[in-house]
Amino acid sequence: MDKNMFLILLFVHIVGDFYLQTENVAEKKKSHFSYLVLHFLSIILLTIASVFAFYKKEMLWYLAAFIISHIIIDTIKYIITSKMTNKNTSGRLYWMDQMLHIAVVLIISIIYSANNPLLDTWHIFSFSGNFPTDIAKYTLIVLMILKPTNITFRELFSHIKPNNREVNDDFNGLKIVGVSIKEETYNIGKLVGNMERLLVVILLSLGQYTAIGLVFTAKSITRYEKITKDKVFAEYYLLGTLFSMLATIIVFVALYNL
Repeated sequence: MDKNMFLILLFVHIVGDFYLQTENVAEKKKSHFSYLVLHFLSIILLTIASVFAFYKKEMLWYLAAFIISHIIIDTIKYIITSKMTNKNTSGRLYWMDQMLHIAVVLIISIIYSANNPLLDTWHIFSFSGNFPTDIAKYTLIVLMILKPTNITFRELFSHIKPNNREVNDDFNGLKIVGVSIKEETYNIGKLVGNMERLLVVILLSLGQYTAIGLVFTAKSITRYEKITKDKVFAEYYLLGTLFSMLATIIVFVALYNL
């Protein structure tokens, strides 16, 4: 498999599916075809932009295959979603959609490698120097453990999420600088999760595996009282923590050893 082709296509997929569209657009994309077309255009433009970093005409057909496959998969998902009545299946549909996209990236990279010389240089625009592959790997690792991991957990486990009892009912509706307390708590939670996964990646890179336990210990201390008094919350909290750690380790090991 051509690892650089794999990194290129995976980068386009991650950035296009998670970072070039807001959650509002992603939601409207499920029921409004115009937003889906807008997503297709962003994928096409991002894929074309990636070509400018290389001088490999042989890549064009494979990039075209990537774009077409992305359009087909997302169109099928749109059709299924528009007819779907059971919203509890949305997590499985999301998982299947992402697995198909990654499978296509893997297949195209393998076919490219079998028919073309390895894409072993990163010629950035008109410069003749090579772009270190390690930088590309770490960039992709960071991109994957942030927003995609948050969204993946939410899509897969939203149906078992306990009722939000983080804020006392006396504070319902209260806002701080135009932002509700619940919304602020949710945003802080996402930030803590992102920092947690970044720290794990840094510790994995340094080989400090035992220190990873300290990250989760520090996180648990802040929720100790809630964990001991609310079994449902404790189980959901543990699920989120384990998922966060597992996702980070899988992404790091898979890409770092590529």
